Formats: sequence, structure tokens, C-alpha cells
Amino acid sequence: MGVTHPEAEVGWESGGPGFSRPGPQYSTVTVAQKISFDNASYFDIIRNMKTRRTADKRNEYFAGMLKALGSEPRLRVVRLLIQHGDAGCCVTDIQKEIDCAASTLSHHLETLSRFGLINSRKDAQWIFYSVNFDVLKELFNFLWQDCCSRNSQLVTIQTGH
Repeated sequence: MGVTHPEAEVGWESGGPGFSRPGPQYSTVTVAQKISFDNASYFDIIRNMKTRRTADKRNEYFAGMLKALGSEPRLRVVRLLIQHGDAGCCVTDIQKEIDCAASTLSHHLETLSRFGLINSRKDAQWIFYSVNFDVLKELFNFLWQDCCSRNSQLVTIQTGH
């Protein structure tokens, strides 16, 4: 099960090589375009259903990302990789620092990679992991975008009025 950014492109292809679907071919549409029918209904087998709004998809996307960071070993991995910066850290060094079995570490690294929080690169026989700082910035911006927007006293103090 892959995780996609709420504004990433989602394509409806014909089903792969050698497979042809009768009828019209559908073009690629973005999730944002699909969700733009905020209060539109679509027909399900049993009943009419409401589509989700973009804000709900963004909340779901970032909640999954926070859930991935909610595991203590994964949080330790991310903090270690932040300390190593863009150069990253070899997987064997991560394993020594985190002190867990290779299969368990592999699971944690895969989960963080699935959400785009870390990147990997292969150099000869070694695999290096590094933090994807752009995704972390996106997460932090999402968390802080409405900071103090409902507390007029704090907003007044910040603006100097």
C-alpha cells in the first residue's frame, strides 16, 4: 500500500502492458482536481456518497507522516540522520546506533521512505540514508500554518498593535 501526496498525480491507466480496456481511455488527473467537487456526490453501488475535501486529504497525509514518526526507533533514526545532514549515514552505522535487528531496522527505514521522510542512495555495496529536508519543512509548515490564528491577544502582540 503506497502513500501519495494529496496533490500528487493519480493516473488511471489501461492496466499494464498487453492489457486493453474497452471503452474510453481516461487521462491523468490530480487528486486536487478529483477533490475539487467539494460537495458533489458520486454514485456508489449502495448509495450516493460525498467526496472528501482537499483539507481532509492533507490532514490524512500528514497524520500518516506523524504516525510514522510516532515510533521511538523511527524518531531516533530521523534524529540521527538530521545530525548527519545531507551526506547521510550508512545503514550499518544506523544499525549500531539504534541497536536493533537488521530486519526490524529495514522495516523502520521502509516506513520512513514510504512517507518520503528519508532518501536512500547506493554507493558500491553500501546504502546511505539521509533526511528529506523538503518533506520535513512541508510537515512543519503544515503544523505552523495556523499558529495563533484564533488567539487575538497573541496576534495583537505579534503585530505590535
